[in-house]
Amino acid sequence: MNDFSKCTPGDIILVRGNSFISKAIRFHMALYRKQLGIPERELFSHAGTIVEIWGKKYVVEAQSDGININPLEDAYGDKDPKDYIIKTPKKPYSKVEIERINKIASKSSFNPTRYDFLAFIYQIDMIRRTRHTTNKKWAGPTGKKATDRLYCTEACATWANGVRPGTFDKPWSVNPLDIDINRYYVTK
Repeated sequence: MNDFSKCTPGDIILVRGNSFISKAIRFHMALYRKQLGIPERELFSHAGTIVEIWGKKYVVEAQSDGININPLEDAYGDKDPKDYIIKTPKKPYSKVEIERINKIASKSSFNPTRYDFLAFIYQIDMIRRTRHTTNKKWAGPTGKKATDRLYCTEACATWANGVRPGTFDKPWSVNPLDIDINRYYVTK
């Protein structure tokens, strides 16, 4: 059983899976990492936001069947610690911000939100089009259209921006590496 006792609301868990989709995402994250000129590092393929409800920690995440909320221990308690990292805001959330992230993220699990499978294709397209430039240009949906369907990292970025606007630039285009290297977060 993993020890998530130091996790706090607003932390983001980045996870590495073994499915074909997970491996494909990590492959494209490796291309993206090279484009950005970042040295080799562990790459992840999924993300969820940690919240606290009634004194218990949960993870809220976009999955194939929509936005789900599950006890953190049930979701990742048996996961090998080398297959995930916890990112936490450099400046810890205040009590008001904790209440806000708990409300924003957990409320999303009650709204019927479809998973944005097309975003995977948009991410690949964005990485390929920007291979020889630092101009990261998104071709997928933005704004309200983007929040009607969410994928995992987009959800985490959207919720973080709901607490601290501007934490993630263009949350609809955020991928796992963007979360990992975000200047407002550090690894726990």
